[in-house]
Amino acid sequence: STLDRSSAASDVYKRQGVDEVEKALDALFGSDYDKLRKELERVEERLGELKRKVDILEKDLRMVSSIYREPEDLDIEFRDGKIYVFGAPYVDPAQYGLEESVRRVREALESAVKEGKIVAVVGPRGVGKSTFVRIWLADALEKGLFAGVVDVGSLNKREISNVIRKVRKASLSYILLYDPSTPEFYRQSITDGILEEPRAEISEVRSLVDCKHAYNVKAPVILVLPQDLYDALDKKVKELIPVVVLELKDAGFLAEVVKAYSGCQPEEARLEALARKIAEFDEGYTLIAGIVGEELGRGECRLEEVETMVERAGGRALVFIAEYVNRVLGVVGEGEEVNPARVEKLTEVLAIREPFVKYLRPGDAIMPTGLLESWFGWEKLEYSGFMIRWLSTRHHGLVESA
Repeated sequence: STLDRSSAASDVYKRQGVDEVEKALDALFGSDYDKLRKELERVEERLGELKRKVDILEKDLRMVSSIYREPEDLDIEFRDGKIYVFGAPYVDPAQYGLEESVRRVREALESAVKEGKIVAVVGPRGVGKSTFVRIWLADALEKGLFAGVVDVGSLNKREISNVIRKVRKASLSYILLYDPSTPEFYRQSITDGILEEPRAEISEVRSLVDCKHAYNVKAPVILVLPQDLYDALDKKVKELIPVVVLELKDAGFLAEVVKAYSGCQPEEARLEALARKIAEFDEGYTLIAGIVGEELGRGECRLEEVETMVERAGGRALVFIAEYVNRVLGVVGEGEEVNPARVEKLTEVLAIREPFVKYLRPGDAIMPTGLLESWFGWEKLEYSGFMIRWLSTRHHGLVESA
């Protein structure tokens, strides 16, 4: 193509010099060389104009939203044939008996992007929906299948409408991603269930779907929705959203997640039994497998403590995660006694973090580590480096909820 010739000619210019390249082009194209030069100049001018438009559009969009242009923007890295998420190796469920579930979701995403449609990836919280979708998007970005991903997950109803109108005017192809950080459904009582419906998120999904159709936007829309949020949508909205369910409840896969996060090689029979117990949780089983792995690694690969935590939770994800959080923060001692003074002080830190949770993604810094260390010093509270790093980081919605 003309563009390929331009790129190739530019490379050769640098290596061989202008005169020699022009002689070669004269020999190849004869009298057409001047036409070729003018065509290349025209293409370069158009490319420059397009780049200016994209820069203006993305500068405008970045005022209200995040735009991902590279896999690293999504915290995904492809290295040495492996996938890393937030720097940790990814356990591919397709390699552990879940090929069919993975294939269905991939095909649904590919179809939606190809046809400019909406698709919702639905499933329980904490099972790996967001990670799976982000890996797929990162791979597509690396292959150059579209210009970028516009994240509308932290926007309100009015901002979503504004972003969609801007994307509609764009010459390049973008994907709109709605993956709410911490839906209000996450504000649950550990024992009594849902306290209130996620009214804001229901309104945002409705706005996104309505604007997509009203403005005839060609950009595909990918929704990543926990099952309870999807169930709360009204029938009319559901009819406009094709759904694909990501189901990764498999003991073999969860055992591999535990091993990957722990760096340990536990006794196989006990690990299999533990993984079967994790698969029985009401939600969050992939997240819990990762937490179990991390705790196993921190506990010198001893299974007893994590087995007790899993058993005591009785299949309730929020109960397990709440105990994990209390242990990380040193609220519960070795004899299971609670330290009320420490609870009161740490509640202040959690209250300061809370307003920022919605606007950040898991893995983002939420508080300066130096400030936290100073605060622990002022309050004369014991702390570890792990505790400081943990408090300074935004976690998965289920962990933040607990």
